[in-house]
Amino acid sequence: MNDIVQYQLKRAAASGRQGLAQITPVAAVVNRLLRTLDKVYQEKQINCISEVAGEIVFSGDEGDLMELLGNLLENAFKYGRSKVVVRAKVNQSASELQISIDDDGPGITESERQNVLKRGRRADERQPGQGIGLSVSDQIIRLYGGELRILSSELGGNRIFLWLPL
Repeated sequence: MNDIVQYQLKRAAASGRQGLAQITPVAAVVNRLLRTLDKVYQEKQINCISEVAGEIVFSGDEGDLMELLGNLLENAFKYGRSKVVVRAKVNQSASELQISIDDDGPGITESERQNVLKRGRRADERQPGQGIGLSVSDQIIRLYGGELRILSSELGGNRIFLWLPL
């Protein structure tokens, strides 16, 4: 498992350097992921709201964006009770893309938030998983010069908030 993670991070690092010349529409990636997650988590009947305008783009590899958002959205669907909200906007003054994913799940306590970003660390052992999704997403975001934070959501669960340079 560690070899797979290391391979994917090296691939992301390589594409991150080359990928800056690529422009990836964020809404297309988000919509593709949401269609898939709606099918996978159909029994939960998650009400997912996407507020991602079509003109918003990510300066990087589509596969990297798919990987990092896929991990984060899957966690929101897995742990959310009934609602997930995805938002993306461009902050021109800071020259960054901002994406937030909110859910109404039980949330990660403030004391656990930094810990779950480490590979193999999990806040909830009852759900299946390896504890690498948040870590991989965080590392990909850092390779692009961005940042990920886990905050409290107004929905009751967590808000995963990330910044990526334009």
